[in-house]
Amino acid sequence: MSFPKWLPKDLQGSYHLFYDMSRASLTFKWLTNRYLKEICFEIPDLHVVRELTNLTLCAFRKSDALQTHVTKAYVKKPGDKRIDRNPYYQLVAQKATIILGNLQQKQRQLIFIIRNQINLLLHAAQKQDSFIDDALSMVAVHNKCIEFTKNFDGAAQICSISYTTIFLPPTRIDVKDILQALTSHRSEHCCLQLISNLLVSCQVETGNESESDTSSIEVLKALTSHMSSGASPLCANDTQKAAAQDPTMEFFDKMVSIPQSAEESLKNDANIDHLEKMVSTEENYFAFILLKCLQFCPSIFETKPTQTEIVKYVNKATQTLWTQVGASLEHIVLWWHVAPLACEPVAAARHLRDWLLSMQYDEAPETLVSILRCLGETLTVHVACTTYDSQFRLALVASSLPIDYKFESDEFYNKKTVSEGTTTTGRLWSELLYTLTTFCNNCDQHSTIPNEIPIVEQIAVLHRLDHSIHTMRLWAAAKSKALCIEWGMEMFFKVVHNDINQCLEQIKVLRTPDLVSPDLFEVEIQVNVALRAKLISEVKVNICKLKLTSDECIEVLASICKMLSLATLSLCFPKSQFWQSDVLQENANEYVNHFLDEVYLKVVRSTNVLEILNLILRIMCEAWLDHIYTQKIKFSREGALNLLRDFEGVSQWIINCKYVLPEHVDILAKHEVLRTCEGVGKILLRKPFEIIPMSEKTGHSPRVPQKSDDPDGETLLPPEMFVPNQKRWLQLRARKRNQLNSIMCICAGQPCIT
Repeated sequence: MSFPKWLPKDLQGSYHLFYDMSRASLTFKWLTNRYLKEICFEIPDLHVVRELTNLTLCAFRKSDALQTHVTKAYVKKPGDKRIDRNPYYQLVAQKATIILGNLQQKQRQLIFIIRNQINLLLHAAQKQDSFIDDALSMVAVHNKCIEFTKNFDGAAQICSISYTTIFLPPTRIDVKDILQALTSHRSEHCCLQLISNLLVSCQVETGNESESDTSSIEVLKALTSHMSSGASPLCANDTQKAAAQDPTMEFFDKMVSIPQSAEESLKNDANIDHLEKMVSTEENYFAFILLKCLQFCPSIFETKPTQTEIVKYVNKATQTLWTQVGASLEHIVLWWHVAPLACEPVAAARHLRDWLLSMQYDEAPETLVSILRCLGETLTVHVACTTYDSQFRLALVASSLPIDYKFESDEFYNKKTVSEGTTTTGRLWSELLYTLTTFCNNCDQHSTIPNEIPIVEQIAVLHRLDHSIHTMRLWAAAKSKALCIEWGMEMFFKVVHNDINQCLEQIKVLRTPDLVSPDLFEVEIQVNVALRAKLISEVKVNICKLKLTSDECIEVLASICKMLSLATLSLCFPKSQFWQSDVLQENANEYVNHFLDEVYLKVVRSTNVLEILNLILRIMCEAWLDHIYTQKIKFSREGALNLLRDFEGVSQWIINCKYVLPEHVDILAKHEVLRTCEGVGKILLRKPFEIIPMSEKTGHSPRVPQKSDDPDGETLLPPEMFVPNQKRWLQLRARKRNQLNSIMCICAGQPCIT
């Protein structure tokens, strides 16, 4: 047997076939490079696209014929014993498999590049509609290429590690893929256009406002005049001056970008509903795209679509578009825009949020209602977080400054939070609580169903509100104690009465309605509802503690007042020898006025609350008596009468004080503690075993004027009856001089000389 008998008769034919397949692989590689280099995304060139698509179809037809021939002639099939018996055929089959793999690899690479270029052309179509024709022409070629590769979809070849999608079998591009690609590329444009149209829609509402005391209305007025092409030079100059003064206006000027076509439509139709027009514009755009698809690539439809099916496609595309707009609108507004809202003053976000919340959603298009509500909720969270950070920082800084420091900050100024007599720090805490309370009330004002309100956003606001009330209470308690130590009564009562009451006034409008039972909702909603209820209970507990803070501060005031009174008396109260003299004074001693001026006058000038005035007066007089008894001061008869004059000087000081209200003078001058002091003085005038009558006539002692609560002025309860433990005061009576001399003489054994 000779070797030539084993050689195939068509040896030259297989050689030419393999050569043609190698050339086809090079053709696909060449076409791939041309798609990458010659497709222009700045200027549409339909001629180049048609040339490339024709060459691509010719290459795939030729490749399909070559693959069919090689597969039938040289690729091993199951049960084919002809190749197993001949080593040469085994070698040829192995080579055919390798060449087929290389060819399929180049085909997949070309299909991948075509699909990638289609996506880029669809993205470029947002700037110029002519790119739609190029993209749809390439879609038709792409789908035909997929048809050629279906019969030869063998094992996956390693094409590129960087592009793993090439490993997957290529799929056809249908109408849903095109609409989805367009919606994803068009969503950012619609976000910007939606923001612009929202602000333009404010023109009708703010243009007729006669009173514009809020900066948001001023911003919108300046904004509409900025966008109006027919504005007068005077208006433009006023707008520029206002923008130079308010950074918020600069933000809105940067944020609004309306095309010339939109400006012309605003001039022609000033009263048109811009939101409705925007929705209809997008519907017309997708209808235009479907007509283009029918013209350039009808193969993307399974069957020829009817008018009803086209309407369904349009509705589905617009729904997908606005869904993507809603998902990315907040990010574009806050971060991705050329003038990101998050980088601007928080007032800008607050103006936009307030307008969205005040907007009547019944008048808005149905497709935009959820988007606008979601944007408002997102801006609520952003404004709440940034406002809280700014206001809480300001409040903490002001808390560390002196209480009377003029800390000017008008960024969060609100008339509802300003009250006469509040401190700067108290005003800042009041503004913070007002802001958080407003945010919290806005979350559940439309519904009480858990899945219909922004419960997650409200949880964040409630957490900050709880923390703010707790911190404000701690500040008020600490600051009031420090002011008591310094005896700064003016600022003390501003903190205890005005600041705390003003903060409680802001929290009083907090609404926390009970939500519908979440048992039928998802577990996540149930957890959020439980967390919301927990935070609400903690907020209420802190509110109750804040209400009790004023009483706690008054208790601290009482304890410090007693120590201050004792310290003042230790410095100004006369020595023991003064009270044992025989000199009888007509008026009260000077230390009485000094004592009252140092302690009581600051309280009287700072508050008109009768309970507090009575409390401080009682503490001062009790400290006065404690000082006398603690020092064991002995009183002669004249000294006791002088002490009575001093006690009467308190009533006279109250009557002459111009800061005491007329209706309080009589009450304070006849205070019960003054009767106690008078009783101590009279006890010092009595003998140890003298019986005190239970009633006495008025005017019994011409030296000591009587005070009577009886309207007729006939009888009154003796002042001694107001003194507890009367016996101890009898120990403070000084002995008479003749008695002292008799005792000394008896002790010496000499007769007494009287």
